Amino acid sequence: MPSHEKKKSTTQIPPPPPPPPAGPRSPLSSLTSRIRTALPERFFLSAPEKPRDPAPEGVYFFYGTLLDPGMLVEILGRDNSPELRPAFIEGFDCKLWGQYSALTPCSDASGRGVIKGAAYRVGSSEDAEKLAEYETHHYMPCPCEIKYIDDIQTPIAEKGFGFVFVGNKMDLKDGIFNLRAWRKLMGKK
Repeated sequence: MPSHEKKKSTTQIPPPPPPPPAGPRSPLSSLTSRIRTALPERFFLSAPEKPRDPAPEGVYFFYGTLLDPGMLVEILGRDNSPELRPAFIEGFDCKLWGQYSALTPCSDASGRGVIKGAAYRVGSSEDAEKLAEYETHHYMPCPCEIKYIDDIQTPIAEKGFGFVFVGNKMDLKDGIFNLRAWRKLMGKK
């Protein structure tokens, strides 16, 4: 090898050492110790994805993000807003799963929880599947009786479906879903 050529070094530089531990009064130290000692059920646990039956056609009760007509247009691939009819269901509670609403069977003995929302007639199995895919495996269509609030149209009540939360109940918290705030958070007008 000629003397003017230099050999390339094959030595790798080791990574820098980890930062020193936070002092006992550091908020990071407190947070780190709480995380390390927390029970596993305190963390978000995703529901295992289970095979589900195809989503049925019929009337669906919406109570959260699906109350947004623009969201329905996007999910269903429509050109115009679908017709939503004001309605309510009984026997369910509504909690929050992160920023999303989560319908659950009523937790009190009376079973008289009332959830207001809107109903939409899903006319094809393809549309029902699109809605089920949007809701993810954390929700499943569940039969319910939908009661209409408007006095103009008939029927005043009919059998239908609502997407019920089937994920880890430990991930739910009490709270009220605010569609206007959610739209703002998502950058929608």
